Amino acid sequence: MKKALLNILFLAGTMLLWNACKKDDNITSDSDAKLVFSTDTVFFDTIFTQLSSVTMNFKAYNKNDQAVSVSEIRLEGGESSFYRMNVNGTSTRLLKDEIIAAGDSIFIFVEVTIDPNNQDNPLAVEDSISFTVNGNYQTVRLLAFGQDAVIYYPDTYIEGLPPFSIISDPEIGPVTWTNNKPILIFGYGVVDEGGSLTIEPGTKVYFHAFAGLWIFEDGQFIANGTPDQQITFQGDRFEEIFQDEPGQWDRIWINRSTQDHFISNVVIKNALIGIQAEASPFEEDGGTITSNTLHIDNTT
Repeated sequence: MKKALLNILFLAGTMLLWNACKKDDNITSDSDAKLVFSTDTVFFDTIFTQLSSVTMNFKAYNKNDQAVSVSEIRLEGGESSFYRMNVNGTSTRLLKDEIIAAGDSIFIFVEVTIDPNNQDNPLAVEDSISFTVNGNYQTVRLLAFGQDAVIYYPDTYIEGLPPFSIISDPEIGPVTWTNNKPILIFGYGVVDEGGSLTIEPGTKVYFHAFAGLWIFEDGQFIANGTPDQQITFQGDRFEEIFQDEPGQWDRIWINRSTQDHFISNVVIKNALIGIQAEASPFEEDGGTITSNTLHIDNTT
């Protein structure tokens, strides 16, 4: 019995060794053996600086009838690159001697985080990933546009309320958002009692998942765009698949106030609820919104 088992193990080991040798023997060194890629450019739409992008990916195919050894897969920007690369589960800037079997492929995952550039306009950030196979140098281009933004992060947490930050109150004073840079809100941005927020024409306001804008009781909200420069409120996902996807952020919530609110030439996209106008949740008498006037014109 032992002898039979030893013979089986010896035979299995011999077959594994033979297969390994056969695999090595089948790695082609032909200079005509190149890789084929699922894309020539990995494109990231506008990325807000300081924030990590979504993860994109592409595939490198070996369509040859023999295995190839990729001597180098290199993120060309190296340590100074804004991009990060992951090859089949290995995070690296340089991977050597990656074997791709005949007819097989590998996944390359890419992310990018862009430093603030102190510019109003988006800045193109480029890099590339290179592949060296049998003396052939092939590249896939990486392209992203980084945009500085005015970002509000929640810093107040009260049980029963969404996390929020104060945009305006009597201490901060009136706040005006200009169209020089987009506004990005995480959690809820609150215009507190006695505060005022004015948004200039052409301003773009983006909301992260579950975020919203809350005009608390006796705060004031003025968002007057123009037909040529509409004010836009929308989610912060730019991929095409999300362009018409509802429920990406929460709502604009306006409570009763002694001051008038003005909203005109505004586009509200991708929200769970566009505008919710009602009394403050803290009012015991369940008052109505009719104590002030909410003007909404030419708004979709």
